[in-house]
Amino acid sequence: MKASEFIYVKEAKVEMCSEACCGKPITECKCGPDCKHCDCYEKNKVEIKILEKLLKELYVIAEPTRIPGYSDEEMWEANQANEFTVNIGREIQAEMIANGRPSAAKIRNAMSNPHTWNALKSVGLIPKEPKILEGHINPQLKIELKGVEDEIIQSK
Repeated sequence: MKASEFIYVKEAKVEMCSEACCGKPITECKCGPDCKHCDCYEKNKVEIKILEKLLKELYVIAEPTRIPGYSDEEMWEANQANEFTVNIGREIQAEMIANGRPSAAKIRNAMSNPHTWNALKSVGLIPKEPKILEGHINPQLKIELKGVEDEIIQSK
């Protein structure tokens, strides 16, 4: 489901409190339910209900993918590598369709994460033969490059 498909998402226009009251956006109006100049209090209550319904819709979508025992922060950390891999994969695929080959920058991005590198090799977006080059950090050592074997990544 895309964000634009949510029932309660719509283009937002900043609605202002009346000039007779404070003239601020209604979300910033501090008036209570008894104000005779505006109805911002009621409008804000309605907005809160809309946001609560939106959160419930998002919860229905997201919660089945939660790893048992993980907090929201832990879920973000666990999913970040997957999102990175999917985004880089899509960008490489788009470049291959548009230009016939991926850019060096996108390949370098993919090489920065062993999970991503191996996943893109496994689906054929990157040939299986290339190895990541590694050199010395110490400038006093002889200049030397060597190919590093791909890491076998174990999922938990």
